[in-house]
Amino acid sequence: MSDSLAMQPRGTAPQHLALTSPTARLAKAARDGNPQELAFEAAVRLVSDAFIKPILAQVRSSSDMMKPFAPGSAEKAFRPLLDGELSDRIARSENFDLVQATQRSLLTKAFRQQATPATQPMLEARG
Repeated sequence: MSDSLAMQPRGTAPQHLALTSPTARLAKAARDGNPQELAFEAAVRLVSDAFIKPILAQVRSSSDMMKPFAPGSAEKAFRPLLDGELSDRIARSENFDLVQATQRSLLTKAFRQQATPATQPMLEARG
């Protein structure tokens, strides 16, 4: 038995990092047909990308650190990845009301669109 499998609790398979990405979670929620989870994942993505990441980028760019503490080229290159991870964690925190409000709004709009029939007839393709 390999060491990585020995450390896993019984009944659980090791998860590849790609399966835990936000996109993978969103795809899984869509496949499972879970509208609550789908709306939550979409709300996290929206709030993280449109609200939190720009704030983190602005905070980082506005700090003027002196030479010994200034970021190097590697830190500058990987800074967007760190900002993305931090913004996702902030958006997923339990008490982030903006995500919950966005989730409710997405669910309300989705169910309202399903409840109202299309008023315009479908156009037929003519070939």
